[in-house]
Amino acid sequence: MRLLLAVCLTLLASLPAWAADVSWTGQWDTRWRDGGARMQLDLRGNEVTGAYPAYGGTIEGTVQGRELHGRWIEGSRSGEITFVLAPDGQSFMGRFETGEWWTGARVLGAVGGVVLDQAGARQALRTFVMAGNAARAGNPNEWAKAAAVVEFGEPSASMAPGQKLAAARALFELIDQTTFQLFAIPGRRAVGDQLDLELKQAGTGVVLPLSLVRGTDKLWRVAMPEGDLNKLRDMLLARSGGRPPPPDDFKRRATARDAMRSFAAGFQDWDSGGRAQVLDTLDLSGFSDATRAYEGELAAAYLNEAMDRIGQIVPQEISDDPQSRVPYTVFSHPAGSMVLAPALPGPGSEAAGWRFNTDTVHSARELYTAIEDMPEVLGGALPDVPSTYMRIRRWVRDVAPALSARIGSLEAWQGIGVLVLLAGSFAAAFAAGWFVLAVLRRAIGGRQASAEHQFRWPLRLALGFLLYHFAAPVLGLPEDAKRISTGATDVILALAVMWGGWKLIDTFGAGVARRAEATVGTLDEIVVSLVMGACKLVLLAGGLLFIAQALSLPYEGVVAGLGIGGLAVAFASRETLSNVFGAGILVADRPFRRGDWIEAGDARGTVEHVGIRSTRIRTGDDSLLVVPNGKLADAAVNNLGTRRHRVVKAKLLVMHPIAPNALAAFMDGLLALTAEVPHVRPGSAAAGVTSIGPDGVGIELSCFLDVRTLDDERTDRTTLMLGVLRLTDRMRVRLSQQDTNPAAALEAVAA
Repeated sequence: MRLLLAVCLTLLASLPAWAADVSWTGQWDTRWRDGGARMQLDLRGNEVTGAYPAYGGTIEGTVQGRELHGRWIEGSRSGEITFVLAPDGQSFMGRFETGEWWTGARVLGAVGGVVLDQAGARQALRTFVMAGNAARAGNPNEWAKAAAVVEFGEPSASMAPGQKLAAARALFELIDQTTFQLFAIPGRRAVGDQLDLELKQAGTGVVLPLSLVRGTDKLWRVAMPEGDLNKLRDMLLARSGGRPPPPDDFKRRATARDAMRSFAAGFQDWDSGGRAQVLDTLDLSGFSDATRAYEGELAAAYLNEAMDRIGQIVPQEISDDPQSRVPYTVFSHPAGSMVLAPALPGPGSEAAGWRFNTDTVHSARELYTAIEDMPEVLGGALPDVPSTYMRIRRWVRDVAPALSARIGSLEAWQGIGVLVLLAGSFAAAFAAGWFVLAVLRRAIGGRQASAEHQFRWPLRLALGFLLYHFAAPVLGLPEDAKRISTGATDVILALAVMWGGWKLIDTFGAGVARRAEATVGTLDEIVVSLVMGACKLVLLAGGLLFIAQALSLPYEGVVAGLGIGGLAVAFASRETLSNVFGAGILVADRPFRRGDWIEAGDARGTVEHVGIRSTRIRTGDDSLLVVPNGKLADAAVNNLGTRRHRVVKAKLLVMHPIAPNALAAFMDGLLALTAEVPHVRPGSAAAGVTSIGPDGVGIELSCFLDVRTLDDERTDRTTLMLGVLRLTDRMRVRLSQQDTNPAAALEAVAA
């Protein structure tokens, strides 16, 4: 322990030094209030130099620990900055001398982006639009590439880099309000040095005049429109209230273009909401509830890979008319098509937005397998989806292409994978089961032999199919195979869990009941019995619902029907509900425990078991009486088993004549008899004259018996009665004929 503590303290002490040694060298994606740029920094000694070409800016400064103090320079403009590197070295927090913030994140891995292509008019416009789309998607450094293909005209010489970026951004916002087809624009074979275009806004007919020009360097550029840009801007933004839509407005999928943008953007942020965003762009209504999320992720992965082979996705080629309801075909192939269509509105609700339709989702697998040998476009159209299945499939195609052959709807490697996963899952289940059984063995003590034997196979089956359930998605099984696999394995899993859970509840419940019986406290056998019954009901209901979901049975309608017809159900089953609530009342009031002798109405006997619906009572003649809990809760319960002691009274009538002294001696003899009875409480015996009449003198003898069972009480009463008979015979005391049998005069009542 001392050695471990010393190592930990050494590591903690070294952390500040380690953090201070993290280098500033590398590429950084930086942000400030109105923009951002990619910046390259280099550290030599304690001197840092850098540049962010998008704005024609440079950085120079010195490092002190994790702090960088220096200046930014953009032509004739400059200012002071302070950067502080985060402890992990992956980001920094900065501030201008004006108090504005400047932050950055280290760029890891290869740096991609839009490739500049100005060989033709179409290529220049494509480069500008794609750079603008990339910048809007979260890479502001791409604005520099967009500005690089813009012809700013005469003001260009006096414009600062930041002004050029702002102008390029404003131009992109105008072009983004229009819809056009790039293939219709001439490329390298464009005639002349200027190409005039009219870009129309879908649904309104508003036209944006735009010219593409070729410079003396033979490179094509997008010319800034002449005239009043504000007027053009107002005309194009009229349909959105004169303001550009919010940056994330596309997530509403009000148009076909928004649906495509939402689909593409989701892959860039898959683990932080992007997954749900992508699935929202797919119409998954044709899949069962059990496979909907699984099939949605597979379809998204297939469409993602297919788009990488189709070509670059240009959102401006897709209509953004919010009034249009005409489906848009992104791609068509004999094996399937990619079609965006407006979702049908539900009863009393608005339309749910545009999505890839059901046919697109169902044919995504076939479409991808038909075109997967086509090389991907340079840089990829979309970020890769983090799919383990797709990585495994690529590896199989590279290592053993023959295993990609189809066997029915499955590929050969998928069939082998099912067998391997089942074998691996059950091997792991046997190992994990051994550990669980060891824990169970310690928990249930001496009863482990029978309990372990009953619990062993349900546990192994449950663990095996549970592991397979979570591992199966890596195989990417097609819908029909997945439905069979999910249905069969999940049904067996549910049955095994219910089987094992039932045995486990019985085993632990019996142990808890024994401990409750042996101890005095609030936990008694009745509570244990009811809790065990409730746990079994919950286990059974949960298992059946799981099976219904796995088999895609319409259990939601049944549950909803129970809610709608709850009043009728409650009325029809009022007796059953009364018994269930009666069980709760018995637990709350605790009128008896298991083993108590009770009287409740016509029921008289020993309580053997209290269940959810009824209580079982063993009567004096050894018959079993089942009493509904509702009636038992409403009845007056006389719990004879909770008596602290039992009163025994003997009423005797002594005949005349008898002398007072003899009568007193007789009563003293009666008191002396009680001392000979084993369970009479000391000081509880009393004898006295109750009446004097013509037939004799009435005497009453009473005492308390400290007994818990009926057998002990019967033995003590017999001892006392025989003693009274012997005393009357010895003292020659005559009793009245109506009370000559003391047994007839003994009466035991609860105190």
